[in-house]
Order: sequence, then structure tokens, then C-alpha cells
Amino acid sequence: MSLSKPQKEGLTATLSKPEDFLNWEHEFLLQAHRLGLQQHLKSKTFLGDEPAIPDIRKRRYTKTATAQRTIRSHTAESQDGAPDDIQETANGTWSISDLTDQGQKIFQQDLTFYQLQEKVFEKQKTALGTLQDWVIRTVSPSLIQTCCQSHESIYEWHRNLRARCGRTEEDETKDARNRYLTLLRTAPKTVSQAAFKWLDQWEEAMAKGRQREVPETLHNSAWAWDFFSVTTHILPSWTASYKISSKTLLQNRALSYRDVGNAFRNELQDAEATKGRVARGAFSASYAGEDPQDDEGDAHIIEGQYPSSKKGERKRQRSPEKRQECPACGLSHELAKCFYVFPNQAWKGFKPREKFQKKVKEALEEDSDLEAKTAFAAQRDNYPLRNSVILDPGATISITNSANRLARFQQAIPGDFIWAGDRKLPILGYGTMTIRITGTRVLMLEDVAYCPRLLTTLVSLRQLRKKGFYWDNRRNPTTLRRLDRTIACTIHDLYGQYVIEYQSESFPKAAFAAHRFSSYTKKAPLTGEAIRWHSRLGHPGPQALEHLISASQGVRIRGPTTVECDACGISKIKRQIRRAPRQSDQKAGERIAIDFHDYQEGIGGYTSQMLLTCRATGYIWDYYLTARTTEAIITAFKSFLSHLEVQHGLKVKVIECDNEITEIKPKIGDFLRNRAIIIEPSAPYTQAQNGGAERSGGVVKDKERAMRTGAKLPHQLWPEIGRTAVYLYNRTPNYASGWKTPYDQLHTASAKAAGIPQPKKQPDQTHLRAFGCKAYAMTSDAQQKVNRKMRLKPKGSGSPRSTG
Repeated sequence: MSLSKPQKEGLTATLSKPEDFLNWEHEFLLQAHRLGLQQHLKSKTFLGDEPAIPDIRKRRYTKTATAQRTIRSHTAESQDGAPDDIQETANGTWSISDLTDQGQKIFQQDLTFYQLQEKVFEKQKTALGTLQDWVIRTVSPSLIQTCCQSHESIYEWHRNLRARCGRTEEDETKDARNRYLTLLRTAPKTVSQAAFKWLDQWEEAMAKGRQREVPETLHNSAWAWDFFSVTTHILPSWTASYKISSKTLLQNRALSYRDVGNAFRNELQDAEATKGRVARGAFSASYAGEDPQDDEGDAHIIEGQYPSSKKGERKRQRSPEKRQECPACGLSHELAKCFYVFPNQAWKGFKPREKFQKKVKEALEEDSDLEAKTAFAAQRDNYPLRNSVILDPGATISITNSANRLARFQQAIPGDFIWAGDRKLPILGYGTMTIRITGTRVLMLEDVAYCPRLLTTLVSLRQLRKKGFYWDNRRNPTTLRRLDRTIACTIHDLYGQYVIEYQSESFPKAAFAAHRFSSYTKKAPLTGEAIRWHSRLGHPGPQALEHLISASQGVRIRGPTTVECDACGISKIKRQIRRAPRQSDQKAGERIAIDFHDYQEGIGGYTSQMLLTCRATGYIWDYYLTARTTEAIITAFKSFLSHLEVQHGLKVKVIECDNEITEIKPKIGDFLRNRAIIIEPSAPYTQAQNGGAERSGGVVKDKERAMRTGAKLPHQLWPEIGRTAVYLYNRTPNYASGWKTPYDQLHTASAKAAGIPQPKKQPDQTHLRAFGCKAYAMTSDAQQKVNRKMRLKPKGSGSPRSTG
């Protein structure tokens, strides 16, 4: 074929220097894929030989008796020659009629197969020629002369051009990564045309990065947070809401960067369209003796705006559909902002025009619908369900119009809003709302939005379903039920709405803040200073206290969550040791680390503590031994394995330990192996390899030491102190688990394995008291009501006891 360079017309990519190779190659691969030549780019493949038409003279077709008078063309051998030998008739010609019926059938089959082969060959030849012509048109003449020879395949052309331009896979991957990181650093900070341009470039960088397998573009959690860190400066409210709505997709790795880009582009367009102009003047000028108000001026004054320049007027005239005309007075404002309909809303000094007053009066008399809308707007503050709570199946979040209903109030990010019809209502904050569903029972809702412009308080049915409630509307009145089908509350049909809690219009708003707790209700949240909760939880770290409220129930902390505890300073000081964490992907309960700790003999004759730690959840089980013998340890293992399987439905697969149960007490290792449990002992004198158990044991001993020091208790009570320390450790949030408690992680995993819906299992901590505080125990005689007639006899034990 000729390698002359045709004229380049309408090309999208041209290769003339190494910097052009990436874009050119992308277009080249698209062309090859469109033409179906992917196999030709994977190896050195040439176009095959053109198929040959079947020859009727070959002996494989059976001849008639008349045609048997033949002369062999090139040999004098017998008639039993090869089946493809060519024969000739007496006159040297053959026709299909010379063949038998079977021969004609075989010949027709071969002819049909030849026609198919010919079509495939011509199609492949045309496609290959089209791709070669495209390469010739898009590559500079110098590169064509050096890299594209007529005797070479298209695969060799591509390979030679890649080698000539000096681009390797590593170079392209590096460039794609640098391009992605550069875009993150140079992103705009405001809504502008630069933001649209940056978004287009970011999508191109993501596509190229995924093609080159750049790590930052492959994982959802990586590129999504990079993208959100940029958009939070441009559209902070959209970024915050989109993070929440896409959390499930992000966890399931189902979030697409194209969907995120399209959503952000749509929001940018809305923000660009609603971005208002800045007024250049605060007051309009007028000449002496003239009335500054005119017909058009009234519209601007009522809307709180002022006449703009002629250029602005022309722009508004070109887009009349964006202006809303008042149905009462005919000026450009909403009905709710009309000073002629609602004189009490007019600004001080407003002078109504007689002609507009007359026009409004006539409009109200002629249009009954307009009169009804006006009456509703005027009586909005007297809406009978304004102080009540209604159930809304269509709401995505719960919303209240009263700040007195909210506790733990936090201000919203500027720009948060909700859609109410075709309006955007601003959200001023979020908090926790308590609803009284019966006389003594309350329902607590988190993350409730505060929107004072809303007509009433809405509770989202979607959020109630997440908390384990469903709406049973099969009977009248309808009810709100729990998953076990017990009735939580009755829903009343009032004023055309389904009402959960009805409060009359005269109900004082301050009453919303009052909450009653009695012996029939759940305990009131336990309130205390940070140092008190530090003592109640057995001296945890300061960051654990910061996450205690969100990780537990019934906890309230007054003041800052930082503590300075002398007992911790004395008890927790230690040498700094680095232990690299063991990478493990086991589920809860599958990998257990074991460690033993010896003590002086304490109460009950105990001399040893056996700690078993779940590596996946961090949960610790503790056993106390009077003698660390083989039989005692095997008994403890039997109890632990049975407890884990019966109570949680979990089975142990791997045990991490030191050499005690494999070398010193080999019967314990045999016992575990007989149960198909893998044992992973550490090397001799290398305790750091058993870091999971060593670290958890060190944390428990630090907690025990701090609790004993703070409570000033004797050392003989170490078994009781140890039990309490392990109990409190399992209920303390920690950094390694994302500030969740080991209790929460273990029981949530157990519930998920059992198929229980809503498996979130946070520990209730309202029963905790500071370890070592003064308490009085009720006597057994008083509990059994012995000597009931001795009314004045004390019921307490008479001496304070330490509590945990």
C-alpha cells in the first residue's frame, strides 16, 4: 500500500512530538476497538491469504458415468489417486451437471463456506486499511518514514511509535498521577467558570488515572475524600449533605466518580444561576417637589430592592419568566410580601397608593381562591397543629419549627436548606428532639433539623424505620409499632394530618424542654464533669471521653472533656515500645490472643489472671485461676469456647499465644488442635510477637493500677479490681476501632451473624459509678423482709462499701 500522507481534515489528535503521544494513542485505541482489530494490537498479526474458490475439477466431488472418461493431468497412476487430484474431461471442461447429486451437494456447501470466508476477509482487509489510513493521516511524515514500513503489521507500527516517542507504561502512569495531584492543588475556591473547567479536567484525570491504575483514582475512599476536600471550599453545604447521602455507596464501593461529577456540576449550575447581583446604591435620588415613588418603584421598594441601571432593566426584560407577579396588586413580588394585602408587614414610612389599594380590593372580591390564599397566609401563625408533631412518610429527615424542642443544639453549616414546595427554607441548626408518645414513654430522635419557617414539626417515617419502628395503617386508628409488633403509640387523624403528639395552640413552648423520669421510665442520663466520668470508666484516655457521648447511652459530660489525673500519671508511666500491628482480616471471634499474668495471692485464693482478646473487636474475656495447671487452663478454654459458640454463634479458628501452651504444657495445645484450632505461638523470649495479647494485658493492668491507686484499696482485692477493669475496658471507646467500644463491635457482629435487623448494640452506662466511691449495701434481712414489724431497724449494712 502507498504510504503517502493524505491531507489532514477534521482530525482530533495529531502525533508530531512525544508530548502528543498520550492523546493520540487514546484515539488510536478507540479507532481499533471500533473497527474490531483488538487482536491485531496484541501480537504481530498479518492479514491472512485470500480464500480460494472451490475447484469443480477436484476428485473429492463424485462424477457421473459420462464424465468418467477423463485423462489424468499430470500422472499415469491408477484411478485410486488422492481425493483432491484434478481431473479433466475429454473436451477439457466441467459443469455442475457432470457431478452426482452427492457431489453437487458437497460443492454447494464448499461454495457457501467460501463466500463467508470471502466476506470476513474483505471486512478485515477494509478495517485494517482504514486504521492504517487513519495512522498515516494523524502521524507526522518524519515518524511515518521511521516507524511505519509497508511490510510491517499495525502492531509493529504502534510499538515503533511508542518506542520512538519514548513513552513507557511507567512514564504514562507517573504523568497521570501528577496530573491528578496537580488538579487537587490548583482547584478554585468559589463558584465560577473556573470551577466548571476544573471539574471537566478532574473527570479527564480520573478517567486517565483509572486507565493507568493510579492508586489514588482506584479506591472510592481515596478519590472521594480528595474531591470532597476541594468542593467543601466551593459548595460547603452541598458537600456536607452529599457525604451523608452517599455514605452507604462509599462503604459498598459502589460510588461512581461520574455520578459525583454530574451531581456537583448540576449544583454548580444552580448556584451560578441563583447568584445575585450586588446593589451599587442604598437610596434612590429624587428632585425637590417630586414624589420618589412611581408605579415601578413600588415593586422594588416592596421587595426590599431599588431600581437598577438600564442595562439591568434590559436583562430583566429578556427573562420575564423569572419574575413573579403578585396576583393582588400586579407588582413584581410574592403574595406573602405584598404590603397592600398585609399592611402589618410594611416598612415604616411606606405610603400606599390609592389605585393599588383599589386594585387589590377588586381582585379579592372577584377571585375567591385568592381570598382563601390570603386568609391562610394571614392565619398561618394560628395553624392548629403548629405546636404538634405529625408523621410524614415523604420526609427524609425530621424537622421542627421550635428550638425549645431541641437538646444538644448545634448550628448548621451556612447554606443548609430544605425544599418546601418550590421554596428553599433555611436550616438554622440540628439537635436531639424528644417526643412524648404515651403518658410515660418518650421517643428520642437525633439529627433533627431546626427550621422556624416550617408550619409544624415533622417526623420522618424513613428515620423511624431505621430505629426499628413501622407504621401499621391496617386498622383505625393507625399505630406505630416496633419490630416485635408491640404498639409504641397511637397515631391520631387530626385536621387532615396523622399526628403523633398533639399540643394545642395555647400550649406553652417552654413546656417542650421539661422531661420527666420516674421508676416506670428509663433512667435519666447520668451527668457529671469529665474528671468524674474519667473515674467512672476506670481512668480512660482523654480522647475516649470525647467520643463517649456518641458511643454510649445515658451519658452527659459537663465542661471540657480533658482531664488531668494524678493516678493516671503515676500508674500509666511506661517505657516507649514499638510494635508493628499484625495484619488480619478475620471476623469477630475467629482470632483470639491469650496472655497470662501472675499476682500475689488475693481474695478467693486466686494467683493468676488469664486474658483472652478478640483481635477483630478488641473485646477481652478474663478468667482467674488459683493454680496455673494444665487441667485448670483446659477447663477455662472449654468454658470460653462454649460461651463464644452458644452466646454469640462464633467459632475460634486461630489462637495467638506464647510458648507456654505449646512447649511447657503441650496437652493444652493437643486439646486445641483436636478442635481444629490453629495455634500461632511466638518465638522463644520474643513477647512482642504476641503483641495483641501483651498490649491488651498491659492496658488492663494499667487500668487496674490506676483504679486501685485512685480508690486507695488493698492489693489483695486485685481479682475484683481486675474484673471491674476488664468490664470497663470493654465499654470504653478506643481509637483503633474508630472510637467504638469493644462491646458494641462484638455484639453488633454477633447480631449480624444471627440475621437480626438493626444490629447496633451500644452499651448503656447509666449504672456506672466512680470506682471506690462510698455506698451502702442493703442487708439480707431487709431484702427478705425478716422482722417486718421492727420498722425502725436500719436496712443498711452499717458500713460503706467500695463500688465499681
